[in-house]
This record gives sequence, C-alpha cells and structure tokens, in this order.
Amino acid sequence: MLKPAVADYRGTIVLTGTPGNLIKGLFFDVTNSREAGWSGHRWDTYANPYMAEQWAGEIADLKAASPLVVEMPWFR
Repeated sequence: MLKPAVADYRGTIVLTGTPGNLIKGLFFDVTNSREAGWSGHRWDTYANPYMAEQWAGEIADLKAASPLVVEMPWFR
C-alpha cells in the first residue's frame, strides 16, 4: 500500500520507532530482517559519545535498584 504513494516521485519510505512489547507486525519484521527490501540501521544509547557515561550511570542505578529490570521489555 505504501509504495504506490511514493511511486510518482520515486520516493522512499522511512520507518522509524522504538521497539515495544509487540513482537509481531511490520515494524518487528522490518527491524528483525524478516521483511525484504528494507535496510536496517541500529544504534544504542552508548553510540552517543556525549551521553554514554551518563547513560551508563543511569543503567547502573536501575540495575542496583532492581536487578530483574534487565528482563523488562522496555529496558531491553
């Protein structure tokens, strides 16, 4: 459905987002290489050199307060 909407200008479609609890659907398939025709680009919090140290501290605090936080979908 999306391709015809950009065909007149030979446009592209950008699918962006943050993964959630739902492990099915287009976003999940695209971001897990299950849907052909998409290129994937990933980075995590530590890829920002200006915030890596701060995030490491925040994550350490979360883990210290609740070690099982690493099992939560929003944390992963």
